[in-house]
Amino acid sequence: MGDRSEIIYERNSSNQFTKEDTKLVKGIAILLMLAHHLWLFPDRLVSDLPLTSLTSAGLKIAADLGAFGKICVSIFMFAGGYGTYLLYEKKQLNWVEKIKKLYVSYWKVFFIFVPLGFLFFHGQSDYCQNTAICHVYDHFELPVFLANLAGVQSGYNGEWWFFGSYVIALATFPVILKMIKNNSIGVNLWIVCIYQILITFVFPRLGGGEGIPAFSGLNESWLYRTLFTQTAPWAACFWCGAAFAKDHVLETLRERLDAAGLCNPAAALAAVTGTFYLRTYVVSQELDFLYVPVLCIYGTYLLDRTCWLKKCVLGLGKQSTNMWLVHTFFLYYFYEMARLVLYVQNAYLVFVVFVAVSYAAACGVDGFYRILHVILDRIRQSIHTSYRI
Repeated sequence: MGDRSEIIYERNSSNQFTKEDTKLVKGIAILLMLAHHLWLFPDRLVSDLPLTSLTSAGLKIAADLGAFGKICVSIFMFAGGYGTYLLYEKKQLNWVEKIKKLYVSYWKVFFIFVPLGFLFFHGQSDYCQNTAICHVYDHFELPVFLANLAGVQSGYNGEWWFFGSYVIALATFPVILKMIKNNSIGVNLWIVCIYQILITFVFPRLGGGEGIPAFSGLNESWLYRTLFTQTAPWAACFWCGAAFAKDHVLETLRERLDAAGLCNPAAALAAVTGTFYLRTYVVSQELDFLYVPVLCIYGTYLLDRTCWLKKCVLGLGKQSTNMWLVHTFFLYYFYEMARLVLYVQNAYLVFVVFVAVSYAAACGVDGFYRILHVILDRIRQSIHTSYRI
């Protein structure tokens, strides 16, 4: 998620997967995330401003795209695993510093939007069907505040659940490294598949009421749930990203597809459309660790051929972490802001407004801390000058 998890492998080949490609992938992921939260959860939107479309088919397509958008989590995890391994390979990985930077990014948004919530958005009316969303900031409790600050709870913004999962994925990287280091990509993919089966079907039963009595209740533990019970292959995608990085699989696939004549717009559109169809209607998130590489390769290929769109997605990718952290405040939690975003009601126009507002807010967060840094520097200089005098 942070800058240090970028894919930085470089070699003398037009098929290399560069830092710019990483930004594009993150840009695609954040667009999918915004589509997911806008188009798939009408019960969280302001009830008197329902989304509309010129046709019922338009709303159905939006809902399907929103469902497909959940793959954004797997994309972020894959990119994180890929980038973390390559930093290790280049001997640039500071494990503690990487987790620290992730927390700093989280806290920068936390200390702006959570206080705003308690100051200005408490006591709101029941403006949506999911009424719990309307009252998140009604009562301040210190234990809840500290748990959210640590990232082990996401009560102040339900979509922050991913933060804790990503921190745990980074924390387990040394274990993943030992597992994949001496294996081929084929063996590593088998390991990922087995791990996915375990965390989806075995560990949840083991830690629940259906497993061994001594282990029952483990599902109540946040750490156990995050490490061993997931309904989608997020941790497996992080693992898979590291395995792909080890053998530079994305670059190899690009070269082979190019040699086979399959690097062209028609093939790219067919691959992206096919991935959407398979994940939406055939096999869902269970195969994300296979779908994501296809989107990485062909999504960046298509964007490389649309100059203006590429620039837009690249800009979104650079702000993807902040956009992830701030966007749902403007859609779910802050009533007046949500009304502004949803005002035009047309599903596709609202999406454009939502992206623009989220991007502006993400840039605003960076701008706020730049100004704060300048002010603090001047204060320190003033104090230092006074002390010398």
